[in-house]
Amino acid sequence: MSTTFHYKYPFLFYGERALASIIEEIPLDNLRNLISNIVSRKAWDRVSDDPLNIMLTVAILQRLQAKRLLSRYAVRLSKKIGSEIQRESTETVLNVARKIIDNRINVEDIQLRGVKTSLFKIPVPTYLRISQYFKSIKWKLVNQIVINGYVYVGRRDLIRLIEEMLKDAIINERIRLKLPDHIDLSDEYRRISQIERTFTEKIKMPKGKIRVDAFPPCMRELLSRAREGRNLSHTERFSLATFL
Repeated sequence: MSTTFHYKYPFLFYGERALASIIEEIPLDNLRNLISNIVSRKAWDRVSDDPLNIMLTVAILQRLQAKRLLSRYAVRLSKKIGSEIQRESTETVLNVARKIIDNRINVEDIQLRGVKTSLFKIPVPTYLRISQYFKSIKWKLVNQIVINGYVYVGRRDLIRLIEEMLKDAIINERIRLKLPDHIDLSDEYRRISQIERTFTEKIKMPKGKIRVDAFPPCMRELLSRAREGRNLSHTERFSLATFL
């Protein structure tokens, strides 16, 4: 496994223990300064290359329940990790997939059009749970290779599944990075709350007599996700803009 990748994203492998072990070695004043700098510089607008910065940003946004900013950051972080893992070994990709998606994922050689091909195998229920978030027909189960209860996918598709599950795990705190309880974030809470309010105002609907409950269910869902700051596909954004 790549030592660099493992060092840069330790929370993928060790969860909250990765941050806790580092924080133990940092003097309290230094930690306070790091937290203050992350908020003042709006670290969630771009993903740093520093592993501590990444983990602290997630921990701060989770602790303060800044759902919109956390969602935006989770999208950026998952895309960055997905891009970087493309350059890693099959072993690293497999280990991350087992940690983030399902520990039953494996690699297997199968005959594909008469050629021995190495693919990743994912339990069908797990694949269906993730692929429901993808709108493209490409991800439908009928378009996959399914053998004995497993879906077989290539490296690129597995990494896309990792990105989606990682984003969801951060937003819904299945990957939970915690700051010590004695760290007071009152100042940061006020600043982030203001940023969240500003962000909400930017996506408010124009004033007028609009009955959202009269929208088709699919449009209500898209509008709700947009207001929460969640990532919409190009097709979804176009559909929502056209409808409105």
